[in-house]
Amino acid sequence: MKSTYRLGKEELLEKLNYYINRKKLAEEKGFLGNPKYKSIITELNFRINELKNILLCIDVLPNHMTDIGELFKYMSSVVNQLFKTKAGHDGEENMLKAALDKAIDQKHTDIWNDINSAMELFDKDYSFENKLQLHVDLINYLVRNALFFIAYREIICKIDP
Repeated sequence: MKSTYRLGKEELLEKLNYYINRKKLAEEKGFLGNPKYKSIITELNFRINELKNILLCIDVLPNHMTDIGELFKYMSSVVNQLFKTKAGHDGEENMLKAALDKAIDQKHTDIWNDINSAMELFDKDYSFENKLQLHVDLINYLVRNALFFIAYREIICKIDP
């Protein structure tokens, strides 16, 4: 995994700040009310909200680390919700299906492999008693999913350069 050497939360914060700054720039240029930019503004708002939600989940993660079974239900729920939620684009349901297939293709194999590597850590030999390492590994898992989510959303509505 290419980004495991820095705390994943920093990477999400950088992305969040990038999107917030893009929205501020759009507002300064008067694009918010312009129908030509409606889908981009909708997507910006959606990504900002979803990244804030993931960051909130990371912040409250320690509160869920007492029961491993419940913890993994919580993690699954967070990730599933991330990919189920819709931004509100016209015809988004069809775009979502096509985007997921494309996101898993060769272009995003590295991100997909990062997610799988992050999840494969939690095998039968994993030391769930080491709460500090568990916390770091769970953050990494959430971050990898969030980065895949952004790549997936880029297929639906291109925002990133």
